[in-house]
Amino acid sequence: MAVKDYVDGLLRSHKVVVFSKSYCPYCHKAKAALESQHLKPGALEWVEIDGRPDCGEIQDYLQVCVISGNICLLLEHDNL
Repeated sequence: MAVKDYVDGLLRSHKVVVFSKSYCPYCHKAKAALESQHLKPGALEWVEIDGRPDCGEIQDYLQVCVISGNICLLLEHDNL
């Protein structure tokens, strides 16, 4: 599966998708904050990319999404 298809599929399937690295302290804080919100089951997808062989490709694609103005992480607070 191509990285674009993988990422886009996750974004379509979940209200909140977080792509993180296991060693990132900001990611740990974000995870704790999101988990404290008691989101509906299945609303949050947490993807640790640093253990994946396509980590660099995922990171590159996410950077393209941000630069091009696409939204890679969408929080719909009222619907969580």
